[in-house]
This record gives sequence, structure tokens and C-alpha cells, in this order.
Amino acid sequence: MSYLKDFLTQIHKRDFHKFLVLWEEYCMSDEVETEELSQLLLAIKASEIAKQFGKIVETALPLWRTIQDKKESYEILRLLIDLQTTNSDALVQLVMETLQERYQDDPKFNERIRLAGLRNPENFKGALSKYDLLAHMRKGSMVFHTAGWGTGEIIDASLIREHLVIEFENVSGRKDLSFANAFKTLVPLEDSHFLARRFADPDLLEKEGRADPVGLIKMFLHDMGPKSAAEMKEELCELVIAEKDWTKWWQGARAKIKKHPMIETPETIKDPFYLRKAELSTQEQIKAVTKERGNISEVIQATYNFVRDKPAALKESSVKKTLQDRLTALLESSALKEEESLQIHLLLEQFFGLASSKEAVTEIVSSHPFLENLVQKIDIIAFKKRL
Repeated sequence: MSYLKDFLTQIHKRDFHKFLVLWEEYCMSDEVETEELSQLLLAIKASEIAKQFGKIVETALPLWRTIQDKKESYEILRLLIDLQTTNSDALVQLVMETLQERYQDDPKFNERIRLAGLRNPENFKGALSKYDLLAHMRKGSMVFHTAGWGTGEIIDASLIREHLVIEFENVSGRKDLSFANAFKTLVPLEDSHFLARRFADPDLLEKEGRADPVGLIKMFLHDMGPKSAAEMKEELCELVIAEKDWTKWWQGARAKIKKHPMIETPETIKDPFYLRKAELSTQEQIKAVTKERGNISEVIQATYNFVRDKPAALKESSVKKTLQDRLTALLESSALKEEESLQIHLLLEQFFGLASSKEAVTEIVSSHPFLENLVQKIDIIAFKKRL
């Protein structure tokens, strides 16, 4: 996501001119990273530049047309129509064609087209989102209220009266909403969505989360997007996992998700966890371990974690050689500390079977004048205990 950070900076500064320069450069790309574009459009939608951006939405269409995945293509187009303010003939034709393809078997298509603002399209902003919500409006379906009422279950819906009755998690009693208000505040939720499951059957979700913490975290990140540890706690603690059990549960879950190839663990506590689109290959994992980091200690810790958690990877000669060469090269560094050198030799001796490193460790242990002080500086607990 090379552009997203720069875009967010200009959005935060409300500098539309610099944003526009960056946007023009971005739109010249031959392909697009859909997740990045989605996050960008969501950020624009929530910002003060949304109205200005609405006038240039159509400049994104050439980039949008490069998206091959139908689901991703639809989601991006829906966000663009949420933002557009031009109401051009070209856009309304595109929206109609998209809906006709997506909802070609809908018996209530014409009525829902009218309610979505497409019968006389003087202003069809948000038309795709409105139609999706209309198609979702049936008894028992779940929705999310963006203005604070939380997740809700539709109790009744009437196309004739253009009216809904919903029970929400954060307000007491049943609430009546007109379609006009629903379009402003409601987002449809699939029954399998984390928020829907937490509302409909929290006991079952808790049972599954205790049996399979990684599965719960994967579902959460898939449905809720990248979240930090604090943000996950806010949504899961007490609402899914009892507060008295949270610390123990999270420690166990975190240890497992750090090893999971589908979840990207942040380097700092404030940064978010990400759900990857595909598992990292062994070579990609090796690349992540051996990339340049802030200091030697981080490289040692990352390498130790990898060989400890994935011992089978060392059976591949190319993987073993890459890691061994990286560690050996570190021993030549002028910035290498004594305790770091010792840990590297322990790694090479224990996991790579290097006789020379075993001899180096033996020499240090038998001859160091302040061995106890040196041992206390060792970061890796298993090595500290072994010494």
C-alpha cells in the first residue's frame, strides 16, 4: 500500500490540491491494489474532501476497469457511487447495467430501482448501496447502524409503506425507521458476519472462539478490517470472551496468530493486525525474517522465532543456507555486542549444527570473567536458561 499513507496525510491536512496531484499520478497506474483503493475511498468518504472528490469520481473508472475479480470490482464501484456528485449519464448507465447483471432475477427490481433513486436519476448518489440494502430488507436479516445503535435484526419490512422495524443491541425496544433514514444509517450484514454472529448467538461464538482462537481472529479481521490489539479487545472482551478470562485467552491467541501465515502481526503494539489475501510462502517468510531491521537483536529474535516455530523449513537446503549466511554475516558486524554474538552462536549450534559455533559457545562459557552478567543480557529466554 505504497500510496495510502501519502493520501491519508493530505486528507488529514485537508489539502485537496496536493491530494489531486497525487490522485492523478495514482490513476495512471496500469493496475490497482484493491484493498488499498478500498481503504482510500473509505477514508475520503469520512473526510471533509468528500464533496470535492465527488466531482472527479469518473477519473477513477479506467483504474476500476482493471479489477478482474467481480466481487472486488462491485465493492469499489459501490464506493465510487457513494461519493459521486456529478450524476452524469455515463455513470447512471454504468450503475443500471451493473444492477441488471447483479439482480437480473429480482422480481422486485423495478420497485427497488425507484426506491434507490434511479427511476428519475437527477441524484443517484449511493444508488448501489441503497439497492443492496433494499435487497437485504427481510425479516430476520441483520444490519449495522452507523450512528451508534449497533447491530440490529429486522423484525418487519414493508416496501409499500417504505418502513422498517428493527431491534438493536445498543438501544432498548423496537425502533421504527423510514427507508430514507435507513439509507443514511444502515449497512447490511451477512448472517456469517462477525457482528451478526455476536448479536445473534454470542454464546456459540464464545465457544468457537475458545476452541479456535485463530479462527475467531481471522473472522474478525476479515469482517472488521485491520485492527490493533486494543481495538480487538474493545470488540471481543466481555462481548465474546469474558473479561476475567481475557488476558489468558489473548496471550494464547496472540502466540498462535504470530505463527499463522494468513495473519500479519504488527511490529508495535499500536499498529494493526492484517489478514493477508493468501498465505506467505516459505521464501516470503524467509525474506521477512532476513530483511533489514532496526538492529541486530531484532534479526536474532526474528530468526529464532522462525526456526523454533517452523522446524520443518530447515529441511529445505536453500532456506537453511539463507538463514545461516545471514547469521554468519552478522558475526562480522562492527556493531555486534558480546551477548548478541553469543546468541548467534547458540542459534547456529542448536538449529544449524555448526561445530565451530559449539566450540565458540564452550569457550565463552568456560573463560568469560563475568559470565553471570553476560547471561543476564541474553534476550531469548530459552538461551538464558540453557546457559
